[in-house]
Amino acid sequence: MRATFSVLVIVAFAIAIAFAGCTSTPSVSTPGTSTPAVTKPGTSPATPVVTSTPGPGTMAAGTPGPTQVLPLTYQLIFDVAGNGDTANPTITVTLAGGNGMAYDSQVQATLYRSDGVVENQVMNPPFSMGQSLVFPSTSSNYNRIVIKVTAPQVGTVTVKDEYVPFTNINPVNT
Repeated sequence: MRATFSVLVIVAFAIAIAFAGCTSTPSVSTPGTSTPAVTKPGTSPATPVVTSTPGPGTMAAGTPGPTQVLPLTYQLIFDVAGNGDTANPTITVTLAGGNGMAYDSQVQATLYRSDGVVENQVMNPPFSMGQSLVFPSTSSNYNRIVIKVTAPQVGTVTVKDEYVPFTNINPVNT
């Protein structure tokens, strides 16, 4: 009797373990396709890079994705801000410093505007603090900026991927 009970408990436990992953709620994703990108040597496998193609009916700017952190020797710091001008809105990407100014070989910034326009600009060495790229934008809160840095022994890494909110410099008093 004990042997039969022990076998039943073990079988029930094995069935519970087998179905444990199948009972979770499926994740809801936006339409489109996602493909994992190949990680470069020296990057952390714990932070995968995913590229996404917006599907029909999604916003042109897309959704910000995961970013990676460069090793301390190659890090760069960026400030990203909109000018708040409704007549001539712009987004400025400014290099604020970092150890990578002496080592990195390129900075590529891409603006995905909410109206579907995509614009790329590049910074090449020699880098200096305050060096900036200015993009014409829209007065929407869904203009997305993606900054990629190319560093030796690491390759090209996405260090910033975010929406840049529009803040009107002349707010209307209510």
